[in-house]
Amino acid sequence: MLATLYNLTPGSSTSPKIPLLLLLIQLSTTMGRGDGNDGSFAALHRLADSLLLQISPLLDRWESPLSQRRALYLAAADALTESGRAADGQNFLLKYLASFPEGSAETRQRATEAILGGLSDPIGQLLSRSTADHGVSLLSLPPIRDLISHPDTAPLLRLLDIYSSGSLDDYRALTSETSSAAVLKAHGIDVQEGERNMRLLSLCSLAAESTATIPGNESSGGLSYASVAEALRIREDEVEPWIVSAVRRGLVDAKMDQIEKRVVVERAMVRKFGKAQWVDLGNRLRAWREAVKGVLDGMAGDAAVEKLGASLVDQ
Repeated sequence: MLATLYNLTPGSSTSPKIPLLLLLIQLSTTMGRGDGNDGSFAALHRLADSLLLQISPLLDRWESPLSQRRALYLAAADALTESGRAADGQNFLLKYLASFPEGSAETRQRATEAILGGLSDPIGQLLSRSTADHGVSLLSLPPIRDLISHPDTAPLLRLLDIYSSGSLDDYRALTSETSSAAVLKAHGIDVQEGERNMRLLSLCSLAAESTATIPGNESSGGLSYASVAEALRIREDEVEPWIVSAVRRGLVDAKMDQIEKRVVVERAMVRKFGKAQWVDLGNRLRAWREAVKGVLDGMAGDAAVEKLGASLVDQ
């Protein structure tokens, strides 16, 4: 009945359609996904689930006021998270936080939830950026950046920044601070798991740097075991399992030369795309253009030779 009422109600900035949508989402969350024994609840959940995917364009079409948008974003975030889709819930939570021009007491709790969501799986966060466009980035949001001004959340923001572009040494420096370590522990951050993540992220950065194109030279695309061991603060005989782990997680494509003790890198995820990465991209495009030009020139030369040969035969 609620779904029928929602479908019959016209959408506008003043209609009750948005409150009805909120009720649908909240009721769907309360009842759960359904186990197949109650078709009505399962159908209700499927309807709410499909509507969640259309929220943004619907809000634009209805010219919804900001207060209603925020309420819907939060309802969607909570519903998706409770139904086991934490990544989708995180995206809606970021949409909610992105609607605030600055941090405040109103946003602090939700901003903390969002940053903890990002810290829970930094590898997954990096990989998701390459396969989807979530529209907003945690570190770019004012409510997230505002957490640095509060002692009980500042270490969380510092950790997020380290996961984004820092090194293993940066991570160890943060976790060695007594006050910061206490905050991380209070929020359930596993320091040992975090160090494992940082080793993989550091390896990712090292691999990406090894594939950078230098004008006038071809990239070696390779790393010595010694350089990997130094960056990850491990022994050389421990390098290979970390390479295997990084390949399995999709962070790099690489092969190991066990005789030469080198890692041949074919591709690596870029943790942070800044000025240096734009320069490298420009160098790669120029190299590609020159390579294509060489092929085309070669083809033109072959065609000219063939044409000349044909003319000589005719004579």
